[in-house]
Amino acid sequence: MNIINLIFTFISINWFLIFTPFFNFTSFNWFLIWSFFITILLILNHPFIDGYYFNTIINIDTYSELTLLIFTSLFTAYLYGIFNSSVKNYKELPLLLLITYFGFTTLIISNDLLILYLSIELFSLTFYLITTIHQNYYTTEAGIKYFIYNFIAGGFYLLGCVLIYLDFGTINFVHLAELAQFGKSQFGLLFILISFFFKLSIAPFHFWTPDIYVGVLYPITAYFTIFPKFIISAFLLKFYVYVINVGNINNLFLFLSVLSIFIGTIGGLNQSNIKRLLAYSTISNAGFLMIIIYFGTPLSSQIFYIYILTYIVANIGLFTSLINLNISNMLGLKNIFTLNPLYGIFLAIPILSLAGLPPFIGFMAKFLSIFVLLSKQWFTTSVIILLLSVLSLFYYLRLVHYIFFYSNNSSEQLYCPRVSDLYQSYIIIISNFALVAPTINPSALALTSSVISNSLFI
Repeated sequence: MNIINLIFTFISINWFLIFTPFFNFTSFNWFLIWSFFITILLILNHPFIDGYYFNTIINIDTYSELTLLIFTSLFTAYLYGIFNSSVKNYKELPLLLLITYFGFTTLIISNDLLILYLSIELFSLTFYLITTIHQNYYTTEAGIKYFIYNFIAGGFYLLGCVLIYLDFGTINFVHLAELAQFGKSQFGLLFILISFFFKLSIAPFHFWTPDIYVGVLYPITAYFTIFPKFIISAFLLKFYVYVINVGNINNLFLFLSVLSIFIGTIGGLNQSNIKRLLAYSTISNAGFLMIIIYFGTPLSSQIFYIYILTYIVANIGLFTSLINLNISNMLGLKNIFTLNPLYGIFLAIPILSLAGLPPFIGFMAKFLSIFVLLSKQWFTTSVIILLLSVLSLFYYLRLVHYIFFYSNNSSEQLYCPRVSDLYQSYIIIISNFALVAPTINPSALALTSSVISNSLFI
């Protein structure tokens, strides 16, 4: 029971600190210290701590520990980025973020469909509150939409659990993985995957994403874009390698991945609202992640972590800048470079990385994802995805055009970005450096992704 006492102490101390009457950096710093402490302690003490708990419904292994360590690091960077933003006056937000953190932690170590459902609902229910934390017509509408759509997704998940249990008499991953004829419950798996597709904004279950992204505040949009995508897709990779891998499900998986890239690309072409454009960018990138997960090999798993880390770092840098600007329309970006050259450059680098242009690390991520398809001789699919990637450059480069090359009348008033606070500046600089440095020497990123991938296949 040492591990349980350790986790309970960790959560109790964080809750005590988060319940402070002020939204300050004391809470964030202690959250960082204790999160790293518990994660590093888990890593240093395995195999004593590694293993199954509570009759195999919880599985703590090297893969989940390393994933949590990276997740905690990125989560902390996000907290520093939003500290002096539009949400700093909402005293309940730190507690809500802590609850979602606990839900994500429980999800990645789940080894049972029921525990997995409880962890998903834990952070989903909290997301409803986070969505409506700023009360106005748009956030209320976004919260209602998110609640209804995710309620439907939860229903699909429970239906899938029932079908799997009726077929096999168990919902435990260890027992399911041992069954040679798992393919006979394809409908059960399909309904569970539909629930995941809702969370990841995979087409055709993406329709809630643009409306909700537009309706909420920028820090909340950033949270929706980054952390559910990371932790759910990381778990789905583990779930796919160990449990799924069923013929017809695989074909559907690949089809919906390509469909997501198509809809994300076409849907973003005529958008002028930045949040809505980034929502379609999220849909497209989710499709790339699903294609990489589809193969379920050590190489594809390594590429998956290269892609997801690149995607998250780029979004943290981009959203930290946008949170500071707090603009909704592309016209608000016009000639930022003229007024503040350094700010314009730091705003453009994450956009160009998401677009997949060299010399930024986003190019390597998209190149490797297409390379996986070519290595399996999926030439037609590779050509389609390559063409869609080229087409998506249009709306990414539109943003860059407004930042650098927008021609305006001398009498036109330009929006001058306010100076970022110290902590936001650190996050912007570090994230931009992280997008450029691996192109010079990618060994650190390759080693990190390789270690995590190998831990999944031990």
